[in-house]
Amino acid sequence: ISKPPPGPVASSIACMAGLPSVPTSSGMFWEVVGGGERGGLLVREGADTASAALSERLHTGSLVRELVAEGQRLCYHFLAGGGPATGWVSTELAGPPPKALLRRIEGTVWSVAGGGDKGGIIVRGGADLASEVCADRLCTGSFVEELGAHGDRLHYRLLNGAGPQQGWVSVRINGKELLVRSEANQIQQASPLSSAPSQPRKIRILAMSGSRSCKDLLKLQTGPLKAVLGKVAEWVYAEGNVEHPLADFLPTFSEFEQTIVKKAGRVTSWYTDIYHCNMGRPCIEMQCDPEVRVESVEIPERVQELRAFIEAQGPFDVVLGFSQGCIMLNYLIGHLRRESGSDVMPWKMIAFFEGMHIRDEAYFDLFATKCSHPTAVLEHDEGHKFPMDQPQAKIVYDAVATEIMKLCA
Repeated sequence: ISKPPPGPVASSIACMAGLPSVPTSSGMFWEVVGGGERGGLLVREGADTASAALSERLHTGSLVRELVAEGQRLCYHFLAGGGPATGWVSTELAGPPPKALLRRIEGTVWSVAGGGDKGGIIVRGGADLASEVCADRLCTGSFVEELGAHGDRLHYRLLNGAGPQQGWVSVRINGKELLVRSEANQIQQASPLSSAPSQPRKIRILAMSGSRSCKDLLKLQTGPLKAVLGKVAEWVYAEGNVEHPLADFLPTFSEFEQTIVKKAGRVTSWYTDIYHCNMGRPCIEMQCDPEVRVESVEIPERVQELRAFIEAQGPFDVVLGFSQGCIMLNYLIGHLRRESGSDVMPWKMIAFFEGMHIRDEAYFDLFATKCSHPTAVLEHDEGHKFPMDQPQAKIVYDAVATEIMKLCA
C-alpha cells in the first residue's frame, strides 16, 4: 500500500496540474475496474487529456479517493493497489456503449486495522457470533465496502486486500477497533498491511513468463494481482533464454502488447518443443492434443539455468508461472524431487496460471508418484490468458492473494 505524500494532497495535485489550490470535492471512493488488458489506466498530470502522461499506470483493482471531478475526468488520491500517488484519469471510455473504467463506491469504506498478529480478523457467514466461521481471515490492511450493519457487526464486500469476498466481521472487540471508517474528509495514512510488525520483510514472488513472450509483457499480465497484494510483495520477473525472431511473432500480439514487446526487443521461451505431427496447427492446440508426441529439447540444461537464477536472486516465498513457465516449473520440481526424495520445495507456494503438464514421455518418471502438496483449482472462461474481465478477475486474484497472505505473511 503506497504511502501518500506529505502535506495537503489537494494542493500538491493542483500544483502538478498547474491549477490554483482547491479543496477536496465529495471525497467519494472509486474502484478501478477497467484497463486490465493494458495494465491499468493511463494517468495524466492534468484534467486535459492532452496533458503529459505519467510513466506508471493506475492498476486495475486499485482503490482511490476523489479529490476533484470535471466531467468524465477525475483527480484522485491513491489508497490501495498499485500506481501513482496522484493524478488525473478518465472514469469511462466513450461508446457506444460507454465502458466504465472506475466504479463509484456507494457504501461506507472501512480499512482493517486489527488482527495484525493473527493474520487478520475472523469472518463469519452471518451477523450472529454463533454463525459459521469462514476458513480465511480478512487480512489486516484490506479495504471493504459496507453492505449493512447490525450493532458492532459489519456486513462487507472486499474492495482491496485479501480475505473472503463477503462476510460479517466485528468492528471492535473489548473497546479495540478492528476496522476504521475511512471518512470523506480524511487523507488515508499508510495501511497497516505495509507496516505490520508481524511482516519483517516483503513477500518475495518470482514470476515466470510463458513461451514466445517476455518478462515486460508478464509485468503487464500480473498487474491485477500485484495491485491486490500492494506493497507487501516484492516481484522478480524471469523469462527463458531461447530467443525467437521478433518479426515472426509480433503479429500474434495485440496492438498494445506489440508496443511492449518492441520496446523489450525480444521474445523468448524456456525451451524448445518438437511436435511430431502436422505443423500447420496452433502451438497451444498441439500441446493440448494427447495424440501428439512432444519432444522437449535440452531440459537438463534449462533446469540448471533456472536453478542458478533462483539461487542468485532468491530466496522466494512464491513461484508463479504462466503457460510454459508452469511446465518449466514442473521440470524443476521433478528434478528436485528426484535428487532429494522429498516433496519439500525451497518456497512456500506455487501459483500456476494456465498451468500445463509435462508432455515429453522421457520425463514422465519425474511424476511417477503424485506430489503431496495440497492443491486448489480456480477456473475462468477467458481462454489461455490471465483473467482480466471483471468481476471474475477480481474473484480469482483476491483468492490467490488470500492464499499468499495465509501461507507467507
